[in-house]
Amino acid sequence: MLQADGDAPARAGRDSAARGTRILPQMHQQGRRSRMSAAIIELSFPNPPLNLNQRLHWAKKADITRAIRLEVALKTKPLRAQFEGEPITVRLHWRPRDNRRRDPSNTIATQKPAVDGIVDAGLVPDDTPEYVDELMPRIHKADKALGASCWLEIRKGIEEYE
Repeated sequence: MLQADGDAPARAGRDSAARGTRILPQMHQQGRRSRMSAAIIELSFPNPPLNLNQRLHWAKKADITRAIRLEVALKTKPLRAQFEGEPITVRLHWRPRDNRRRDPSNTIATQKPAVDGIVDAGLVPDDTPEYVDELMPRIHKADKALGASCWLEIRKGIEEYE
């Protein structure tokens, strides 16, 4: 089961009807309970398929981008009623297969098409700051029993910073 701080979803408990989508009604936020609802979208790829250090041919990169957008759009479309076009906060999570040093900024290249897929699904009208707050992707510690995986965390609402 997913913890409130965005820890990895367990592989064993997949619900095929939900196609890798899990809804969390309440989240903990800075020590106090919030009514912010969230959804976890389990992605089919174990590692982020795009990163900022790659030098891919434009056609190959376009194919990967299209695949990410389509997968996320299909998995988030059932959530439209829950999020009702309200602003959202999105974060990509990655649990690699080992604990080598990695730069979370490099996974932004995978998070961007995922956010575009959320817009394609109709959760929000656009991916501008008015509707979407993108948090820095999070890299979790490796767990040999669970293996590598990626997932998206989508929360209703945008935190205001001063």
